Amino acid sequence: MVSLVDIGPLRDKVTIRNQVVETQGASAAVIFELLADSDELRRIFAERSLEGDMVMSLIQKAPLAIAQLIAAGTGKMGDAPTIEYAFRELTAGEQYDLVKSILGMTFPRGLRSFVEELTALARRAEERGWVQGTRSPAPSSAAPVPDTASTSAGDTPQDSSLPTQS
Repeated sequence: MVSLVDIGPLRDKVTIRNQVVETQGASAAVIFELLADSDELRRIFAERSLEGDMVMSLIQKAPLAIAQLIAAGTGKMGDAPTIEYAFRELTAGEQYDLVKSILGMTFPRGLRSFVEELTALARRAEERGWVQGTRSPAPSSAAPVPDTASTSAGDTPQDSSLPTQS
């Protein structure tokens, strides 16, 4: 059996302006970092507001996050000059080609499939009570009333109090 470290990186090549650019898939850590950094991207995923061609929809709705994804997918995660170039200089078509390659390796069954499966998984987790177990139960309406009234603070001396000396 092959171990994970023997598999090696997944790579693709995209031709941009007669230059070959090597791309790679993004890890879950990269995807979640992009989600954490981009309000637009989180809103898109939360609302599941990707329609039609999902790649072009992402480019239109979250251009900075897409530039960051392009940087990560070309081996330059967080590199400001690469992000700036991808954001300002690449045409929408060039961004499309790069993102299509990167997302194709990142989500081999498609981005929509990934979002739908992740949503279904979260729903199943709720149905199994995993989310319920994190909430405190409501107080019982049949709880008995205490027999004795509690004293207010200061009325009863503490057991560990030392007697005062005069």
